[in-house]
Amino acid sequence: MRLILTDGLNSTWHVLFGMMGYYNNIFSILFVLYQIITETPQIDNNMPIDLSEFILGYLIIYIMHKFIDRPGVYDVAIF
Repeated sequence: MRLILTDGLNSTWHVLFGMMGYYNNIFSILFVLYQIITETPQIDNNMPIDLSEFILGYLIIYIMHKFIDRPGVYDVAIF
């Protein structure tokens, strides 16, 4: 098993799919199904790490929306 975020571009895709999964649940469903179908038969699989990277991407967007993108903060009229 590898460490989190050590698989190069593959790890980047997992984080990006997590970010997209925040906005559209179909990305989340398809990613988890893909991980279950392709990683389960292998003995030394990285499914927990891949899912952790996915959750990391999801949490990044969740935290950004929760603490940064507050409604009313940017409602300033510029004339």
